[in-house]
Amino acid sequence: MSPQMANETASAPADDTVTDNSAATMKRSTPAQDAARQELNSVNSQMASLLQLKNTGLWTDDMNKQSQELKERKTKFEQKLKRLAAEQLRKQTARVEF
Repeated sequence: MSPQMANETASAPADDTVTDNSAATMKRSTPAQDAARQELNSVNSQMASLLQLKNTGLWTDDMNKQSQELKERKTKFEQKLKRLAAEQLRKQTARVEF
């Protein structure tokens, strides 16, 4: 057996190890997650523009305050997004087990 054939047969999964993940990989419309993701992207872009101002030397105390508020909003939206994803997975698992 050539080394190439040995690698190919070793990397091929056995029939009994294949699992059905169709429920876990199915893409669904998630309006709440999409809205949170859009808000998070908006906050990230605002933070990026503030960082550019900071790098140019035009930083003021007001911008520092705004930066802190944006960091808090970013944390809030990240937590919300994680909570929504976990809730979706939990509900999906409960439907499959039912």
